[in-house]
Amino acid sequence: MSSCSLRPLESAWFNLGLKSNGDEDDEDDDDDDDVVRPPSDYKVQRVARNAVIFKMTNAVCVSYNESWMIIHNCRLKAVQRDRTTFNFNGTILREARDIELHMQVFKRASGYKPWLFHVEVDACRYLRRPYNPFGILVFNLYKEFTNFNHSCPYIGTQIVKGFYLRPELLKLPLPSGDYLLSIRWHFDKKLQFDTNVSFQFVEDIAHHQYQLNCYQQCQYDSTIGTEDTSQATFIAKTAANWNWWTGNG
Repeated sequence: MSSCSLRPLESAWFNLGLKSNGDEDDEDDDDDDDVVRPPSDYKVQRVARNAVIFKMTNAVCVSYNESWMIIHNCRLKAVQRDRTTFNFNGTILREARDIELHMQVFKRASGYKPWLFHVEVDACRYLRRPYNPFGILVFNLYKEFTNFNHSCPYIGTQIVKGFYLRPELLKLPLPSGDYLLSIRWHFDKKLQFDTNVSFQFVEDIAHHQYQLNCYQQCQYDSTIGTEDTSQATFIAKTAANWNWWTGNG
């Protein structure tokens, strides 16, 4: 059987959001022994841009109490063919010291249906010390574009400016499809406003099929070195890593 290069498999590491052995923060990480990582020469950044379509398609924000929260602007702007930016401007009219986020993901299938994630995050506690994996994922996507990044209380103008989705920050596998992230903002245990952002995620299916075919061929190729043992283990444990993220493991 002819030999096969495993280089195309590098985008598989990106799609599952796992770090390479050569990346930072891996040193002395004894708690992550069960998380299988790719060989050190596989880098996420090389394939992130070509791996997927990951862009926002709609944004709707609603205030339910304009004596506390006024929304001035909530819209998307197309800046490139494959990129849209989200801009938000709102004013909190009096101090908010108890902020809770109810976050839920929906997937479109004959209308939007609840999909996997429905979590509640104490925002003030989180901003003191991040503690929720899904909250960390969402916050890391937009934290560079907002002033909602300090400890409570909050009052005055709150903005998100020029935010766009970056696939290299997506730390979990995601099937192709149309999704909606709904965040319901509660102050003092009462719903104040919603932010609802729809987005599209499209995998490069043909490229992934090539990766799978290449891997199956390389399993039996005597020219493959011992380094690729970690790749076999990686694929075998993909489901376990996914179950950990969804809380089913």
